[in-house]
Amino acid sequence: MLYNLLKPAQFSWVNTLKCVLFTSFVGIPLLLVVQTVPPFSILYTVAHDEGLIPRIVGFVLGVGVLEELCKAMPVYLFLLRPGKLKDPLTAAFYGSVSGLGFAIAEGVNYSFRYAIDLVAGQSNFGLYILSNTIRFVSLPLNHAIWAGIVGYFLGLAAINPSRQGPIIFIGIAICAVLHGLYDTFSGGLIGLVIIAFSILLFVAYLRRSKQMVDEMQKSEADYIASLSKP
Repeated sequence: MLYNLLKPAQFSWVNTLKCVLFTSFVGIPLLLVVQTVPPFSILYTVAHDEGLIPRIVGFVLGVGVLEELCKAMPVYLFLLRPGKLKDPLTAAFYGSVSGLGFAIAEGVNYSFRYAIDLVAGQSNFGLYILSNTIRFVSLPLNHAIWAGIVGYFLGLAAINPSRQGPIIFIGIAICAVLHGLYDTFSGGLIGLVIIAFSILLFVAYLRRSKQMVDEMQKSEADYIASLSKP
């Protein structure tokens, strides 16, 4: 479905597996270690504070930033850094694939926790089914969308290397905020609004892809031309 939606120009099963496996077996363990180190450990604790503002700050900076960086790592390491990335839709595809890998690995981990709680009598079967349904149905979509947006910005950064850093920063920042806000309000209607907005934003980027690529290419050409002027 992702392939048909994004139609990546540089599709490879090898790169697809690399992104999924790296995120699942390297990115997530690394993420869990980083979350135990200040200031991220403090932010992660603050995310579960009762105050609204501390929770937003904690979820955005302690959860959103780290998890979006985790999902973006394979796209950066395997495609952007070695100069293999030339198309934002391709980057969006591999970002989404990485996001799905993240969600599935995370879902399996939480599923074991839910099962332990069920056996220990700390939960009931209805809650167990509901929790697993959310983990394996809705959250994979969320992670894929946010990681796809970050991947899209990585693709734009490949086209405009003179502004690579700021472009990547903007992509991570947008999705970290959306991710953090969703985690803060996931129990209510606001959470649904945030994920709906995330989907619409992703679709808008995809539909404007050609125009944005043209603008990035022109910007990079103008920058190179300015360097050659006396």
